[in-house]
Parts: sequence; structure tokens; C-alpha cells
Amino acid sequence: MTPTPSVTSNSTAVRPSESGWEAMGATYQCLGRGLRSQPVNLRSSAAANAPAPVPTASSEPLVRNAVAFLVRTGKCSGRVSRALRYLSHMASHLPNCAFVTCCSSPVSRFTAVIVDLAAYRNGVRCPGSLEISECGSFLAQPKTFVWLGLRAPSEAELSEAFAVFGIVEPTVGEVLRPHERAVLTRDHGVSALVIRTAHYNSRLEKVMLGEMSLIVSDSFIISVRHGQASPLSGVRRELEHEAHELLLGPAMVAASIVEQIVEDYQPVLDGFEKAAVGIEAEVFGGSIGGRVSRHIYELRRELRDFHLAVDALEDPLIRLLNRERSNWAPEIVDRVEESLDRLNRTIGRARSLFDLLGGAIDANQAQIGVRQNEDMRKISAWVAIAAVPTMIAGIYGMNFEAMPELSSPIGYPIILGVMGGACLFLYRRFRKAGWL
Repeated sequence: MTPTPSVTSNSTAVRPSESGWEAMGATYQCLGRGLRSQPVNLRSSAAANAPAPVPTASSEPLVRNAVAFLVRTGKCSGRVSRALRYLSHMASHLPNCAFVTCCSSPVSRFTAVIVDLAAYRNGVRCPGSLEISECGSFLAQPKTFVWLGLRAPSEAELSEAFAVFGIVEPTVGEVLRPHERAVLTRDHGVSALVIRTAHYNSRLEKVMLGEMSLIVSDSFIISVRHGQASPLSGVRRELEHEAHELLLGPAMVAASIVEQIVEDYQPVLDGFEKAAVGIEAEVFGGSIGGRVSRHIYELRRELRDFHLAVDALEDPLIRLLNRERSNWAPEIVDRVEESLDRLNRTIGRARSLFDLLGGAIDANQAQIGVRQNEDMRKISAWVAIAAVPTMIAGIYGMNFEAMPELSSPIGYPIILGVMGGACLFLYRRFRKAGWL
């Protein structure tokens, strides 16, 4: 899964996760440095004919992608967007600008998928920025570990990280392969835990499932996130304010990440509950039929997918807790147990909602049956009422000559009265019985 290209120049980067104004400022800085490093008069034919190195193939698309991102997100005005397009046109003529050079470097591409990278010694973050190639020097230091956060890395980028940390198992392919369920493995002193993340889209009434892979050892932890759900910036920020927790090492970080993911399940269930209440109001409010049934089935299918993803996490957490209980500090054990309890409550709520939606389906089908029975009774009642004049008119329409009423001057009004009276009698009887 290839991440969206980033635009990097030294320490400035344009990422999809940044706001439009931050990305716009970074783009101006990058292009500004490039323009200052190589002033070119685009209107001059001499400058246009001057020999220059061939620009990289990816330079112009990267610039234009950054501009398109700002314009598409609506974070800049028309004047700013026109200025950015003009700068991107100028940058495409600057093969030596720093913007193009840094875009073509492999390090900047890997930096695009690094959410954060830091070393922690004695529970405190080491000052300064840390490059991926420098992580190896921290792994052997006492009371020190490295936390690398990645977002949707490619196979080459994850292979580079695994080589730096000396990870043999799990393999890169195992981490990047989509998982339907939570998975726990341990090989060569490295534990790997795959957790399904979830985010509920209330507008579409759909749950967006992702993955969080945690590769943990005594000296490092690598978190690999796929999907929009459960960003870890808040977890890192909270832990960095609690030095006594970071002193417990990567296991405490992993326990905090699990706790955050399980906590993020609650808004998903809240969204499902709100949708279920709305469906219940529709069913018992008279809105029945195929549209409501389809709505219930779709929501129930989304809830089933969420329940399967959440329910599968219980067994790996129990196995992890039983295996590491004697090796972990009591604070870590308590945090994992609390996450497990919350997970069990989440599973229980999901099952209750699943049963509630099942009951809504049954109620909807029952109301459809009742409505059909009511319609059939109305049809039967009107058919019976119409049968009386039809029968009488049919008899007198046979053209027999020996019919006593034919010669009577009041025979026709009498027959009309009989027909009307019978129809009125039947109507009143059916109305009293509730059929009409």
C-alpha cells in the first residue's frame, strides 16, 4: 500500500495529515528556497536555452500534487491557488532547486510514512530529531527504547525499518498482509500483535475498519497503522507527560495503545445505537416496507463485521496476559486487564445491538404481515359488498319473460332498494367488525 507522496525539503514536509495552511506554508518555503538557489528568467530565451541537468521525473508531479491537495481541500483562496500553480510551473523549470533534489531522495520518501520517531531514556524523550539510521545505537543502551510510528508504509520502507531493528519474524509480508482477525505471534524475542481498528461514519452509517500492527521487544516498539482510525499522537503525548510510565518500557506503550484502540470502539457503538434507535422509531412509527428492511439489513451487516473484528481480539489479549503476567510490572498488567474488561463490555453491547436489530427485522416483518392482512380484509369486504348488486343484476340480465317484477310498475325501484339496502347492511357490518 503506497502512501500519498510527500513533499519534503530538509525538515519541511507536506503531508495529507497536515492542515491546508501548514501544507501551503511548507510549499512556499520549499519553492522559495528553490527559487533563491537558482534564479531563472523564464521569459529569457538565453535562460531557456542554458544547459541544465535533467529534472527528476517525479519532481513536477509532486509539486502539482501538493498544489492540487490545497485546492481540493478548499484551504486556500483563489489568489493563493493561482499563485501556487504559478510557482509549481516555475519549479518545473528548476532542475537544481532544493525542492526537486529532496523530493527525489529516498530518505524523504521514507520520512513521509513516519508519524513520529523518538528514543526514550529513563522515561524521558531524548532531545533532537532522530533518523531511522540512528536507531541502532540506542537499542543496546540501558533503560532506553525506541518508538517508531509508521502510517501505511510500503514493503521497501518497512523492510528498511526491520533491517535497522534486526527483525526477522514477523516478516514484512506478514505485517502488510490484510488481516480479518486479531493475531498474536512471538518469535526471536519479538512479539507481534495485530489489532483491528474501527471508525464509524455516521453519515453513511458504515464502520471503517483498519489495522494496527505492534512489533514489540525489550528495546523498541514499532506501530504500523493502516486506516483512519485510532491515531496515536494523543497516546504518545500523554505518555511523554508520565515519565514513570515510560520507565516501564515498550510493554507499557503497547498496553496504552491497546487501551486507546479499545476506547475508540465506544464511539462506533454509540453511532450504531443512535442508528438503531432511529430504525426502531421508523418501524414502530408506521414506516414499514422494503426500504426499511434493506436499511436494517445493511446496518446489521456493518455491525456484524465490527463484532467479528472486536470479538477476535479477546483471545490474543488473554493469551498475552497469561504469558507475560510474571514478566510485566503490575501497572502494565492492570492496564491490559482494564482494556480486556472494557473489550468484554464492548462485545456485550455489540451483541445486544445485533439482537436489537434482529428484533427490529422481526417486528418489521410482523407489521408487514399485519398490513397485508388488513389489506386482504378490506379487499374481501368490498368484494362481498359488490357481489350483492352483481348477483341481482346478473339474474335480471338473463332476459327471462316469466319474471313477476317485470310487469310491476314499482319492480325496478324495489330491486334498486334491495340492492342498496343489502350493500349498506354489509358495509355497516364490515365496518363494525373492523374490516373497513
